[in-house]
Amino acid sequence: MKQRNPFQFKQFTVHQTCAAMPVTTDACIFGALIDLGEATSALDVGTGTGLLSLMLAQRYPKTRFTAIDIDTESLKDAELNFKESPWTDRLNATHADFLNWNTSEKFDTIICNPPFFQNQLPSTGIKKRNARHSHTLEHENMVAKMASILKPQGQIWLLIPEIHLNAILVYLKENKLHTNYLCSIRPSAAKPVHLTVLMAGTFQHKTMEQELIVYENGMLTEQTKNLLSGYYLNT
Repeated sequence: MKQRNPFQFKQFTVHQTCAAMPVTTDACIFGALIDLGEATSALDVGTGTGLLSLMLAQRYPKTRFTAIDIDTESLKDAELNFKESPWTDRLNATHADFLNWNTSEKFDTIICNPPFFQNQLPSTGIKKRNARHSHTLEHENMVAKMASILKPQGQIWLLIPEIHLNAILVYLKENKLHTNYLCSIRPSAAKPVHLTVLMAGTFQHKTMEQELIVYENGMLTEQTKNLLSGYYLNT
């Protein structure tokens, strides 16, 4: 296994020795864009290192987080990161296969950076394949499961590859969830949108849309630096 150095944020450290996927700029942007509002309970599906739960625990002191992952090695990182964080009493890491997870709990918010690729050539290596490809968390079933454990007035936040966005929007509609927020993410001004952050809820509002360009001349744009300034050490 390739040794990865811990990723140091302003208020917490993310150890990433065991997790299938390390910390990425895209995941950090996703965490910074999520708005939990008045949520007191949040479910982090496919938590990996626990990054999203840690970022949100920093900003939302009234929210308790349940973070699940199918990969036991990733959970080792998440458990350590939660234990060492200032918010350990509000963070719980659990080993679970989401689609087969039997829970009676309903959540105010569900967050997920799901497996990116569907019906594409799988990566080599079981851990990376599970993290990057959706054969263990098929998108249609994932959305239906999320809808079934969402509280009234609840919301779902997803980070979706642009190639799967239209299909996800259909699955949300089929489950009576309304898309209320879309943020298109471009690696640079010259490149096309590759990811979209979306929020869908049981309630319906006019969809808010925006765009974020991540890099300019190989450096984070001012827009991105401002977004991540509460987390990154050098922004």
